[in-house]
Amino acid sequence: MKFSDFMTRRELHRLDIYEHFFHELGVEYQIAVGLPAPRPIVIGLALSRTKRDYTERDRTVLQLMRPHLVQAYRNAQLYTALHDSFEAVTAALASEGRSMLLVHAGDRIEGLRPGDTNLVGRYFPPATR
Repeated sequence: MKFSDFMTRRELHRLDIYEHFFHELGVEYQIAVGLPAPRPIVIGLALSRTKRDYTERDRTVLQLMRPHLVQAYRNAQLYTALHDSFEAVTAALASEGRSMLLVHAGDRIEGLRPGDTNLVGRYFPPATR
């Protein structure tokens, strides 16, 4: 949705939020798309500019991008959950003097404690650590 879907520029300029926020940022035109989120959270992406309103082509491009933005957000949520779980497991293992390593396809190793370096060095060359 665009500002201009709801009001004229004159009506926008009469709003307190325009005077105290949008005007200070130089925002005259804005288009936004919402992403799914559990209530009461609202997630959206807003694009703003000073000159020239957004076109219907701009709206179409943003609508075409929306499924990809949703997937990117879900990927970020999943990564965060997996990372938090990994951190909890490695902390629990560390409290018992044990370790768990996560090896990323030869790219890097996570969960490496200082005392684990010698053991890992036997199995992985230094370039992967």
